Amino acid sequence: FVKPGDKVSQFDEICEVQSDKASVTITSRYDGHIKRLHYEVDEIALVGDALVDIELHDTEIVEKVVEVKNDNSDNIVDAGKEPTLAITAKVLTTPAVRRIAAENNVKLNEVPATGRDGRVLKEDILAYLEMKKKSSNIQQKTDEIVNKVDNEVEVVTLKGYEKHMWKTMTQAL
Repeated sequence: FVKPGDKVSQFDEICEVQSDKASVTITSRYDGHIKRLHYEVDEIALVGDALVDIELHDTEIVEKVVEVKNDNSDNIVDAGKEPTLAITAKVLTTPAVRRIAAENNVKLNEVPATGRDGRVLKEDILAYLEMKKKSSNIQQKTDEIVNKVDNEVEVVTLKGYEKHMWKTMTQAL
């Protein structure tokens, strides 16, 4: 879609990225000129690499980097364009750990990962659940204390309009 020296505006199409499962057209985030293409048409681009450099109108060079959710570890770039969309990647873990997390309504991105390459392990999920359980016990104790304070009875003498309203409401029962 673009070549070095081309002028691009915000939301102009820059390139098309394809994988085995998807084809996505990438648009520009910035107004400026294409300074350099890092990949040619039909070349395989590595995930996370910049595809083009854009010279902004204030002469700042910005590298656009792609973080693409990738099932096959590489994307094919058509027409020498640069992805600017950032898609959150899946948390690295095994299907068994995903099942445990789903059964306990745990979001995997909230669990601190201790495994190799940032993987969430079964032990991580179990430790997270234990920590959550302890914090919920503290919350329950706090709620019990608040309820005890709320259960104190206060006697109020009714006069005038309030007394008449009380009589009418008790007769309605």
